[in-house]
Amino acid sequence: MDNGKAIELLNQDMQLEHAAIIQYLTQAYAFGEGGLACEIEAISREEMQHFRWLAEKIVALGGMPSMARGEVVFGGPLALDMLQADVAAEEQAIAQYRQHIAALNDPEITILLNRISADESAHHDKFLGFKGEQDPALAVRMESAVAEADQQKAVFMQEDATHEYTVSLQYLAHAFLTPYCEVEHEMEYIAVDEMRHLGWLAEKMEDFGARADMVHDSLELPADTADMLNVDIAVEKKVAARYREQAGQSDPAAAQLFERLAAQEDYHAHTFDGLLDVAAQEVAAQPPAAPALTVGSLLNREQK
Repeated sequence: MDNGKAIELLNQDMQLEHAAIIQYLTQAYAFGEGGLACEIEAISREEMQHFRWLAEKIVALGGMPSMARGEVVFGGPLALDMLQADVAAEEQAIAQYRQHIAALNDPEITILLNRISADESAHHDKFLGFKGEQDPALAVRMESAVAEADQQKAVFMQEDATHEYTVSLQYLAHAFLTPYCEVEHEMEYIAVDEMRHLGWLAEKMEDFGARADMVHDSLELPADTADMLNVDIAVEKKVAARYREQAGQSDPAAAQLFERLAAQEDYHAHTFDGLLDVAAQEVAAQPPAAPALTVGSLLNREQK
């Protein structure tokens, strides 16, 4: 098998999964409270698992996981239109995985892609079921309807949402690339936290008529773990200060959200600071006391 071809196709699969995550999350936020939103958000979490598994395989092959995103189709305004877009996304995924299994013909990759494809088939059937349960007239708001008094708040919260999306991707990328198990695991947990923050902000924006635009800034991806952590500490301290400033300028409900976000970002910065010591200890232990079986360690082995 040509590793370069496998990496190329698996990165295409990562981009497909990335698009599905954002498509389903955006729809869940638009639906608001209720069973359908929870069901769609649960499916998005399974797509996040797929995203990680594909990244692991790419790095094991000596490649760099793609943080690019495929096409997102929001659908609407009818709920049925949105769910049909999801059915189509799952059909595309199933077809793509079948094509890639046939093209690569590699037992290790095949077992992973078959596992993911089985999930996509289940998702496809779930979305068909959701369609059958919906009122054909049920619609969601498509255009922004922000009152004049909330315009500046919408601008600030969009900047916050963009930040949270950016760091979610950045911390996942750092988790994929670090050779240290403890750093990898904490990075992943914090990336999930940041994705949760994105959801809180998007839901709050929906409350006053705005829809979060799912865009992100450029990612900072240094190769050295200590450099990664120093970048991330600086980011967390800066955004914690920003959230506290916004809390002081907000109504009580929004202020509570911003104070909660700030406290969590403080905790992230503290965690990253502790991980600097972990990375320093790993560097000092040459060779490491035990094999570091992480995505990044696999990349290091490929490069030796």
